[in-house]
Amino acid sequence: MFLRSFFPLRFSLGALALVVAGMGRPVPAQTHASESVDHSHHHAKAAVTDAATGPFATDAPLRAGMGRVRKSVESLTALTASSSVSAADESGVDDTRVLGMTAEIRSAIQSIFAECRLPPDADAALHPLLADLLQASAALTEAPSSLTPVAQMQRVMTRYDAKFRDEDSGHFDGH
Repeated sequence: MFLRSFFPLRFSLGALALVVAGMGRPVPAQTHASESVDHSHHHAKAAVTDAATGPFATDAPLRAGMGRVRKSVESLTALTASSSVSAADESGVDDTRVLGMTAEIRSAIQSIFAECRLPPDADAALHPLLADLLQASAALTEAPSSLTPVAQMQRVMTRYDAKFRDEDSGHFDGH
């Protein structure tokens, strides 16, 4: 039983890690017409997923995990505001607090992968959001005194609010 429940999680985390690792890299040009046809099929499917109307229903693990992410992003936003007021350079940023919040974001996302069970269309809409959060979190971990990635996290939370019915957050757009 453990292996059956562990394998999909490992696969999902591994797949997400590959997606995050590949972000920002150029896509090689296609050389064969058959590859173009096959590849366009994937783009068409991705476009449908991206254009899915939503808003998607959430489950308790997603709401709890995204609540933890939101709290950390709001704390990072407050740090960004206070550091820009208190110092022109970013030396006033508490790296330990930033690293703690990025660790909390990663932990929350791992919980979401482990416990969240959404229908395929909602899951497909969620994964790019989580990948963007992980990417921004990694950038903050690398340079905690540069709070630039916080803006990316804020945009992800806005996208989440638009795509998911998360009444617990108080930020649901209610399309």
